[in-house]
Amino acid sequence: MTVSNSGGLRVLVAEDSAAVRDQLVSLFSSLGGIDLVALVADGDSALASIPLQSPDVVLLDVRMPGRTGIDVLRSVRGSFRGTVIMLTNFADPLTRRLCLEAGADYFFDKSTEFREMLGVIRSIRDRLATPYLDNTP
Repeated sequence: MTVSNSGGLRVLVAEDSAAVRDQLVSLFSSLGGIDLVALVADGDSALASIPLQSPDVVLLDVRMPGRTGIDVLRSVRGSFRGTVIMLTNFADPLTRRLCLEAGADYFFDKSTEFREMLGVIRSIRDRLATPYLDNTP
């Protein structure tokens, strides 16, 4: 499902909770400069959508139907060069370690770290929107 495409930071959200997906859509809309290129509810759809949508950022729920977010991360990490953010309500140290070892760039607890996750998204958006200075004579 393509949500928007206005030239902003391209974000793909893989989250099985409709309430959390709706909350993310609302939060990203309020930030501006974010294109939600796909909203999917399971790991298999995420795995299929990543190469098709070419997102800059992938938000993966750790526990989803079908393939888990960790399974998806392990499958795409060799070919996907964007940022991977893991979201979970299961933020125990073992899950955090497994995600980071599998190649996640960030790991956030949905229940306590939404603000921090938004800060990272905002930072990535701003960094990609700022043109590099060319100091070539």
